This record gives sequence, C-alpha cells and structure tokens, in this order.
Amino acid sequence: MQFAYIKHLAEQVANEKVMDVIVAVPPYFSQFERDAIADAIEISGLRTLALINDGTAVAVNYAMTRTFATPEYHIIYDAGASGIRATVASFTTATDPKTGASGTHIAVTGVGCDRKSGGTELDRRMREILIDAFNAKSKRDVRENKKGMVKLWKEAQRVKAILSANTEAVATIESLAWDIDFKTKVTRSAFESVCKDLKGQFAKPIEDALRNAGLTLVSVVLFQSSFLNS
Repeated sequence: MQFAYIKHLAEQVANEKVMDVIVAVPPYFSQFERDAIADAIEISGLRTLALINDGTAVAVNYAMTRTFATPEYHIIYDAGASGIRATVASFTTATDPKTGASGTHIAVTGVGCDRKSGGTELDRRMREILIDAFNAKSKRDVRENKKGMVKLWKEAQRVKAILSANTEAVATIESLAWDIDFKTKVTRSAFESVCKDLKGQFAKPIEDALRNAGLTLVSVVLFQSSFLNS
C-alpha cells in the first residue's frame, strides 16, 4: 500500500506514468528482507531496477552537483527509530584523457550498523521518566492503565523533540489515567543521565565503518581540515 501511494504521488508530480524504481534500503537488511521489499514493489505495479543501500543513495545524491579537486572521505550517519547505520564513502573527480569528459567516482569503503539502538529506545527511556513522575505524584502505577501508557508514549516523543533544542521541557497530559491530570518538568540533563549508557552504542557504527574502511576518525577529520584550508 505504501509503494502504491508513493507511485501515485510521483505520477502526480511528474505528470507521467512511473514504472521503474530504484529503492534504498538499510545496509543491514538480510536477503529475506530485500526480497520482501522487492515483492512489495511488484505488487504495487512497479518494476525494481535495483535495491541499493541508503548510505550509497545519499552519497550519489551528494555528489550529483559537486566536483572534488582532491579525493574526499565522508561519513554518512543515520540514527533512525529502530537502527543506526554509518557509511564511509570516498569521492574522486577524474577526467577521461581520451574524451576530456569529467566524472565522479564514488566508492563505499566501510559500513557499520546497529539494529538494536535508535530513537525508539530514547522514547522508551523518556517515557520511564514520565512514568516515575506520575507514579510519585499519584501514588498509583500508570503501567496498569494501557490508555495512559499510550498517552505517555506520545508525550515522551514530543518532550524528547523539545529537549533536542532546549534545556528543559514541560510534559502535560489532561486526564492521563483515572481522571488524573499530569504535569511535570523534564530537564535535558536528567534525560541525558538516563541515556548515558547509550553513547557508546550510537558511536559504534561509526567506529565499525571506519575500521572496515581502514581509516580512523582522526585521519578523516585531518584530511577534511587540510582540504578546507587549501
């Protein structure tokens, strides 16, 4: 259904029929998962030309309007809801000595992934903060109220987004559970405290991608600095 809807939107924008697609998928997708995506594409009335890793797709899009006087290495990092991935890509612009035409060569040299960490885990920990605050004030356990837990999940996502740009946020839910209104202030420092053990998990895909590429973060940073200063 999602692919059929995307096909409909694309045809409206392009004002022509859309039949062939190249779809980006996470690099950690198994062959079974990739086959499932291909089947869904076919059911929607489209034809799969290729499935490519999402990091590769970002690299291609980035290089389309740029040239690279000297080779560059870039880290493409994506922390999604249910997984984290990092891709190390190299970009080199070269000229064909025979035709004189120039083109950019893109190579993915390393990939790192974590299927267990992501934004959903941050939402869960934020909800735990709100649960503890409600239980302390009401002297009742909101975990026993399913509707209340759903409300807290939605509010946790909202508060997390606010704390990404602010040092504190106020969570407010009218009639959260048992006709009890809920209001509490959450600070970014408190949220960071309950998530501090995740820091290494969010960084590990970058470390894995660099190790697979035979590079270090320092070397990439130094290379970019020398390029920007040249």
